[in-house]
Amino acid sequence: MAVDGSGNVVVTGSSWGSFDSFGNPHADYYTAKYAAADGALLWEQRYNGPANSDDSAQAVAVDGSGNVVVTGSSGGDYYTAKYAAADGALLWEKRYNGPANGYDAAHALAVDGSGNVVVTGSSYNGSGSDDCYTAKYAAANGALLWEKRYNGPANGDERVGTSRSLALGPNGMVVITGSSDGNFGPDTTFDYATVVYRENLPSVSIELVPTGVRLRFAGISGRSYTIERALAITGPWTPINTPTAPIGGLIEYVDTNPPVGTAFYRTREP
Repeated sequence: MAVDGSGNVVVTGSSWGSFDSFGNPHADYYTAKYAAADGALLWEQRYNGPANSDDSAQAVAVDGSGNVVVTGSSGGDYYTAKYAAADGALLWEKRYNGPANGYDAAHALAVDGSGNVVVTGSSYNGSGSDDCYTAKYAAANGALLWEKRYNGPANGDERVGTSRSLALGPNGMVVITGSSDGNFGPDTTFDYATVVYRENLPSVSIELVPTGVRLRFAGISGRSYTIERALAITGPWTPINTPTAPIGGLIEYVDTNPPVGTAFYRTREP
């Protein structure tokens, strides 16, 4: 469920509505918008995926203009749709079928301040387990802006299971949480797993100084950052230092033994 800026209520979920070739019933997405004052139905939308397969909406969000975005699973793929605020007209829709053509299900959804849509869930990786798959779609047309898969250290099942498993922070921060198999043996033991993606990393200034190559960049006070160096932009990248940002956040590091010729530098959070 979600509530727009005018107090209107949007709900989404599953509703029996289609039959396969054998006459078996299957669920569709069902989304409805109700008026704030009296609950009058303003509009409704059903989605029946390919081949009358099972379609299960799991999450809904409303953007700053009142447009409605829903996501979930359709025929074993992620399915995300955006509906117009006024009448529920379909603005765009996106499907995601993972690399192994297995079962993929989105479970959580969020909309950023620009109206871009982030979805996350679980996606089969072809090696007998699931990964967490997260994607960001453009507000205007649903174009894929970026995508990330998370496979835990034991190469087991990684799952995002609820609509509360995704949050957006400042400066393009995307946070997902769920469960991850931490057992390297044949058994499965689930741990918590929380992953942070950042779109806007601190820029790095680089200059030659008498003692070597000086790097400066702004971090978050108390947080550590790994400085890496490579001879080519494609790597391989070698960690050379892991400073912690002081009060004020400005990190300065001098590489006193830079390689001869060209070198590339980057920072990342360890």
